[in-house]
Amino acid sequence: MAAIPLRIITLNEVQKHNKPTDLWMIIHDKVYDVTKFCHQHPGGVEVLIDCGGQDATEAFRDVGHSDYALTMLNPYILGEINNNKPSETKSFDDVKNNNKEEGTKMGLLLPRFSIYHINIFIIILLIICIIIIQLIKWGNL
Repeated sequence: MAAIPLRIITLNEVQKHNKPTDLWMIIHDKVYDVTKFCHQHPGGVEVLIDCGGQDATEAFRDVGHSDYALTMLNPYILGEINNNKPSETKSFDDVKNNNKEEGTKMGLLLPRFSIYHINIFIIILLIICIIIIQLIKWGNL
C-alpha cells in the first residue's frame, strides 16, 4: 500500500498559526497542528506556544526528545514544509528570550526576584518590626 503524499505547506502559512487555539509548528521539515496536543505536552503549553508558527526542530532536538516522541506527533501531521528556501531554525533559548523581551516591553512580565532577594526583604522587614516593638515597649513611640 503506497503512502499518501503529504501536502506542501509554505513557511508563510505556518507562521499564521501561532496562537494557543491554532498552533502549528515545523519539526524535521514536517508541519504539525499541535493545537489539540498542547495541553497534553509534558513540558507544558507555554513551551509549544513559544515555538508555534515556526521551525521548532532545533528546540525539539535541544530538549533531547526521543524518536518515540516524534512518532507521537504522527496523528497531528498536516504536511511538509516547502523547501524552496531553507526555513529559519531557532534554538529554544532564542525563542524564549525573544518572547520574554517582547512581554517585558508590553508590560506583561514583571522582573523575577530570586529567593535571595525575598529572604533579604523578609529580614529587613523583621528588623524594622523589632525596632518598632522596642520603641513602643520603651514608650518612645
